[in-house]
Amino acid sequence: MDELPWGDGAFDVVTCVNGFQFAVDVGAAVAEAARVVVAGGRVGAALFAEPERNEGTALHLAMKSLVDEPDGGGYTPYALSTVDGLERALADAGLSIAVSEELRLNWEYADDETAIRALLASAGGARSVAAVGEARVREALVAALAPFVDAACAVVVRNLFRYVVGVKP
Repeated sequence: MDELPWGDGAFDVVTCVNGFQFAVDVGAAVAEAARVVVAGGRVGAALFAEPERNEGTALHLAMKSLVDEPDGGGYTPYALSTVDGLERALADAGLSIAVSEELRLNWEYADDETAIRALLASAGGARSVAAVGEARVREALVAALAPFVDAACAVVVRNLFRYVVGVKP
């Protein structure tokens, strides 16, 4: 993300959903997105709002607790989730903020097995499986999902995402 293979102004719009916070150099990644968009073009980004405002945090923490990496190993789903973190990152890349909104986004699954399969396919799930094996991750997720399973065995995890659109001058 911090060294895109396209020329300056190659795109009208650049989008990044749940990505910038995982860049090795967040500032460089956002600057690259701004570089490859045309003047007047837009860079749109979305990510989780603050961890305490997302039920999915319990699931991230359950998986993260299985991985022994002192620096998080690059898995930082909330790195830009402060109230103005994403806005600052886009502004620091020279973009003017046109939109800054929050959106309730529930993860809804027919049952806990479907939820577990989805979580195992995530970056945090893949990291955890590589560290301790799928059986142990599944065990941790069953426990972490329990509060979100309703009487019909469906799973609903309530999350809040922030999205920001910056415009290149």
